[in-house]
Amino acid sequence: ILFLYLVIKAANTLRFQTLMNVQSFLSTISILGFANLVLNLVPFRLGEISYIQLFKKRYQLETSFVAARLLIVRGMDYIVSIFLLLLSSIFVSRQDLGLISMAALLISVALLVFILLASSGGYRIVVSLSEKYEPVKKLHSLLAKLRQSFSIVTIRELLVGFSLSLMYWALR
Repeated sequence: ILFLYLVIKAANTLRFQTLMNVQSFLSTISILGFANLVLNLVPFRLGEISYIQLFKKRYQLETSFVAARLLIVRGMDYIVSIFLLLLSSIFVSRQDLGLISMAALLISVALLVFILLASSGGYRIVVSLSEKYEPVKKLHSLLAKLRQSFSIVTIRELLVGFSLSLMYWALR
């Protein structure tokens, strides 16, 4: 069991190392361990902010870069979770299969609609309000940097990250 736990933690560390473009395995695993602790202690998943702060502080990365990469990791987690849910439905009785498939489909559609509304409509609202209000102007600047950080992700990083996410979640 201890060996399996270490393999899971190594896969998680390698996927963060790959997507954050950092080299030190020990520094990355220590960041993930501490951020996971904070994530478990702070309600409403606000502990995710600790990932951003710790990677930013340890590796001198930009906030928007780390936030974009963290969103990519969480997106991969979601895709792999739905894939494993659908794959495991093979072992469920035919009677319950429709319910599982429908739940996965509804959750996926809802998430896709939310992402589309948040990215296009929300961005337009922020752009229009940024001319009037200073705090919104800062938010607009952050969102622009975040969009730019998404655009520099390579296909190799996505494939390696997705493979490691699949391994991470399949072993859990």
